[in-house]
Amino acid sequence: MTQNKEIFLGPSYYRTLLPEGFNMLKDHGYSLIENNTDDAISPQELRDMGHDLHGAVVGMETWDAAGMDAHPNLRILSKCGVGVDKIDLNAAQERGILVSNTPGLNSNAVAEVAIGLIISIFRQLPLSQAATKSGQRTIFNGPELTGKTVGLVGMGSVGAHLVRRLMGFDVTIKVYDPYLALSDAGDSSFQLCDLDTVLGTSDVVSLHAPLTDETHHMINAATLGRFKPGSYLVNTARGGLVDESALRDALTSGNLAGAALDVFETEPVDPNNPLLGLGNVFSTTHLGANSFEAASGVGLANAHAVIDALSGLSPQNLVTSFH
Repeated sequence: MTQNKEIFLGPSYYRTLLPEGFNMLKDHGYSLIENNTDDAISPQELRDMGHDLHGAVVGMETWDAAGMDAHPNLRILSKCGVGVDKIDLNAAQERGILVSNTPGLNSNAVAEVAIGLIISIFRQLPLSQAATKSGQRTIFNGPELTGKTVGLVGMGSVGAHLVRRLMGFDVTIKVYDPYLALSDAGDSSFQLCDLDTVLGTSDVVSLHAPLTDETHHMINAATLGRFKPGSYLVNTARGGLVDESALRDALTSGNLAGAALDVFETEPVDPNNPLLGLGNVFSTTHLGANSFEAASGVGLANAHAVIDALSGLSPQNLVTSFH
């Protein structure tokens, strides 16, 4: 009976943010264990939560081997979004636990936020808002996006959406993605380049790569030194792509003009993180995927994956690797 099967909902306030997925799981009779806090549940809490989980919708929590072993009836981990870097895929495979994600369903939402971050950091919109609230009449100047060169590191679904959105700004788009098919090099909407060319010639670099052992801290002191002087960095992908200490040095030295960050290596971000004290850093709360439209699609996809797995069917979008 489905009512005896417990499902953990990892994303904070899942019932509120993804109501269609929540209601579908509830209507199937599952017992839903909610995370009604602002933070991701810790690995220790996963192990000690006192429930015998059959499935989980994964938010930002880490699922390691010990967490899986604490729930011997666990059958499915359905990631709310795309990145599965916090799930031990090998451990899941060894235990017969299926892992799925929801590729493409929040890609447009993230792409739109990336454009918003670019414009915000170019035109200093956060500083202008702060000045307005304090009664100041400060003049803020900054570059227009139109006519600039935008570099994309990673060209998955988000990158593809972003390319289409950027074309209306009459920009030059340069892309680095070692996994991109050679046939895509003929796409007239962007130029396929090596990483040094993208970093060295772009007015703004936007990150859209998955977080893997290979890409961890790919933006570091060495690669930041190859950025075009006075350029900007935008990250709506994963915080671990960036060495935050090196980024702070590049921002304080003036090599980079600014950065807009929707993600940090440790989340929730520490209020004492030195990046937050810099006037040329604009930060948001990992909100890129949080649109009404994306929530509807992702929530239903999560629910379908859980229901299929626990019904003996094969869910869509099973994950077997990081790329």
